Amino acid sequence: MPRRPYATPEQLAVWTGQAAPADAERLLARAGEDLDSALLTALYGVDDDGNPTDPQIVAALSSATCAQVEYWIATGDDGTGAGGVWGSVSIGPVSLSARSRTSSATGDVELAPRRAGAALCWAHSGPGDRVVSRVPLFLLRHRVSVEPYLGDSAYGKRYGPAVAQVPALVAETVRQVRAPDGRVVTSTAQVIADPGLACPVGSRLTLPGGRTTTAIAVAHHTAPGLAVPACTEVSCE
Repeated sequence: MPRRPYATPEQLAVWTGQAAPADAERLLARAGEDLDSALLTALYGVDDDGNPTDPQIVAALSSATCAQVEYWIATGDDGTGAGGVWGSVSIGPVSLSARSRTSSATGDVELAPRRAGAALCWAHSGPGDRVVSRVPLFLLRHRVSVEPYLGDSAYGKRYGPAVAQVPALVAETVRQVRAPDGRVVTSTAQVIADPGLACPVGSRLTLPGGRTTTAIAVAHHTAPGLAVPACTEVSCE
């Protein structure tokens, strides 16, 4: 299913205090596209259809979308950007008077200079860990298999059931890492995965190329309240 619009005509009417224009749905859809462009590198939780899941992010995007349409209505724009290019146009001889535009620091997207930008800034800096909570799935392009280490027994090492097709980002580079016992050891592969990955030191991993290796160091990267993604980093033999 396609992503839902960030705001409805009813929400727009409440925001502006006036009846929504006849083409409100089209304007809201275009405003949502502008927000998507402005937030191209932003990370926040979404469902399978791309709809944000955090209620505060939902509210911020709704407010920003309504503010964007309100701005277009006030400047006589129709959502294409043409309404804000020229202050006046005359023919014979041709005379064009340029209207000043507000740079939004979002590439070619011009957001409403006050209210839309403020709503998005709040979404990025509001209370809690809202914009980014974990490394996004679309960055985890590889798949690995993990057999969690359970400990030693009289018959050797014990492993839990293999978990196949774990999304991960794998870099097979050689570098030195510090093992839990303090030794400096050599890692030949590093795996970035979801922060909930169950992979204690000693676990077996099968990398995308089919090589089986062992986890020699595991780091859980978190930054509560900051807009950086949490993840698990596994250094392998």
